[in-house]
Amino acid sequence: MKILIVEDDRNLCEFFSYLLDMSQHTVFIVNDGVYALEEYKKRAPDIVLMDHRMPWKSGLEAIKEILNFEPAGKVLFCSADPTVKQEALDAGAIDFLKKPFDYKILLEKLKLYE
Repeated sequence: MKILIVEDDRNLCEFFSYLLDMSQHTVFIVNDGVYALEEYKKRAPDIVLMDHRMPWKSGLEAIKEILNFEPAGKVLFCSADPTVKQEALDAGAIDFLKKPFDYKILLEKLKLYE
């Protein structure tokens, strides 16, 4: 599965990349929502792991752009802020994971959306 990670925390990017590479996924990373749509168009990922709070463009803004471009796109929203859960789901996220979460849960979620 091709996975686009949109996350500004470098440590989480490294962890997700390692975990998903070990699970035989292809991973692409951008560090801000500003680049999410551009990378989505270029890579055509099967799923996007989207953070909420990023320096220039939030995950909520980025998910709307991606799903406007590709309505059938799959975005798994991941945030430490549970108050954005409903807004993310209303924007079209297929699911929401509250950070921090167990990596096993992430892998289980990804299997559901393959």
